[in-house]
Amino acid sequence: MLALAVPWLLSRSLMFRLYNSSWRGIRFHFSGRTRSAYWVFLAMPFLTVLSLFLVGPLWHHRIKRYEFANSAYGDTPFDFNTEVGEFYITYVAAFAAAVAFFVVFVIGLVAITTVTVISQSGQPSDAPPPFPVALFFFSVAGYVTAAVVIQSITAARLHNAVWNRTRLKGHAFICEVSWLRLFGIQWTNLAATVLTVGLFRPFAQVRLSRYLASVFSLVTAGTLDTLTAADAAAVSAIGEETVGFFDLDIGF
Repeated sequence: MLALAVPWLLSRSLMFRLYNSSWRGIRFHFSGRTRSAYWVFLAMPFLTVLSLFLVGPLWHHRIKRYEFANSAYGDTPFDFNTEVGEFYITYVAAFAAAVAFFVVFVIGLVAITTVTVISQSGQPSDAPPPFPVALFFFSVAGYVTAAVVIQSITAARLHNAVWNRTRLKGHAFICEVSWLRLFGIQWTNLAATVLTVGLFRPFAQVRLSRYLASVFSLVTAGTLDTLTAADAAAVSAIGEETVGFFDLDIGF
């Protein structure tokens, strides 16, 4: 029963988050239908599993299309134009990176085994071998690095693909996220968070958000006054006062 409520909750969550986000005094809106949410968030996951995850990139594309195509800035809807092929290319690149890391891991494992056997050739038979310790640290470091690299490649490519093809009444967006820079930020954030037992987590989120904002820009096609005038009468002061009363910093 809980799974049946998830699409409805996700749809309402998007609606709530966008309605409580504003820029230049204009609120965002979300008009996604619950019926579409059930297809995207409930039916397509089953199709993805049945297809042995071959439909995974298509499902991801439909999620982004549901989010962007049903969003609006004031009364002006966003135009989502990203092709599904971009998602398949991204997932193929991530899979290739995973295979490359697996090959490197196997080579490193063989190297560690060879060095351990050679170093133990002249040692007493009852001496504890250092191989398990070295293998443990090598495996953990390799797994974490591979996971962060794959996630950085996927996030950077899709972030750029989605925003660079999105339009807002002729206005365009430019997003230039570098997966290598994103990897450096996320890897160091993870390391600092682990070393500080989670205390660095808020600073890590700010650091990541600051970088994403620095590579994102709006290219206007003329003036933005038409967008402002379109929603000037639709903005209610009640929501603004409520956010101020609870001292919430809500933004897009």
